Amino acid sequence: MPVIEVSHLTKKFGALTAVDDVSFTVDAGEILVIVGGSGSGKTTTLRCVAGLEEPSSGQVTIDGATVSSSGLFVPPERRGIGMVFQSYALWPHMTIYENVAYGLVLKRTPAAQINEAVMRVMDLVGLGGLEKRFPSTLSGGQQQRVALARSAVVEPKVLLLDEPLSNLDAKLREQMRTDLRVLVRKLNMTAIHITHDQNEAMAIADKVIYMHRGRIEQAGTPRELYRSPNSKRVAQFIGSATFIDGKVVRPPADGKVVVQTPDGTEIVSCTDQKLDVGGLVTIAVRPENVVLSQFPTPGENVFTGTIADETYLGDRIESLIDALGTKLRVWHADDIPVGSEVYCSVKPAKVLCFGPGT
Repeated sequence: MPVIEVSHLTKKFGALTAVDDVSFTVDAGEILVIVGGSGSGKTTTLRCVAGLEEPSSGQVTIDGATVSSSGLFVPPERRGIGMVFQSYALWPHMTIYENVAYGLVLKRTPAAQINEAVMRVMDLVGLGGLEKRFPSTLSGGQQQRVALARSAVVEPKVLLLDEPLSNLDAKLREQMRTDLRVLVRKLNMTAIHITHDQNEAMAIADKVIYMHRGRIEQAGTPRELYRSPNSKRVAQFIGSATFIDGKVVRPPADGKVVVQTPDGTEIVSCTDQKLDVGGLVTIAVRPENVVLSQFPTPGENVFTGTIADETYLGDRIESLIDALGTKLRVWHADDIPVGSEVYCSVKPAKVLCFGPGT
């Protein structure tokens, strides 16, 4: 059952439409991540759900109660939400205990109940024993947990997170992706998480929404957006890929189409699109889907190339291969010298194809 329902949400700032007729739902216990570039409308959408912006039109419902619609606007403090900001917004003059307890104090909760709730949540987020410390004495990851605990202690129906990991260094941010997902599960909350980091979205989300210019371009599970992007723009944003322009040389049949690349190589792609022979398309290949060999291999989509450059990344080698009339990015584990000729193969089901309009 949906805990959050957003219907035909629109927000305008003068002549600028920041959010344009956006609709989605978030089920109980689900983590929805909204991604997109700067100006895509993701943060404005979150602020409309939170009540920090008043929509121009549309409706927002939280836990069955309408909080925003034509003629109705419920303020943030009455929406039953918790919010974690990019800057954490902790009170520097208060101890960790006082920061976490702040919302309960405002609600005039009895002192014994405050103490019990604060200590329980502190333990849940891994901060037990630090309640007398001040925010300035904590690491970035610990401060992030304090902000999460402060929001969770009031038992909100919904948790809203506005790029809470963006101020952390790369290693800590990677660790906190997992921690954040686990904590939201432990606290039994429904969450909307905003980020511009596609790796963060893939690691945290049950469902992902990709926004562009105020509109939802695709929504689905992380696997769906990665494996079956409905546009070149989504494929570029979610993951890495090499994009190659080509033309259709054989009409689609049995769910496959044959595309000729700039160097004359014919590549088979699985697609259900209606494409005309001679029509221009773009194919995309993820770097992990290309298999390298120094010996000929049977099958479809086998072609030769030359390793032009490589980058050693520890867990893998990233090579640029002169093939298909472009520099093809490939991830592999074998030590193959730069300058070597290699045989490349990729399954048709792993070749994305984008026709006109996609």
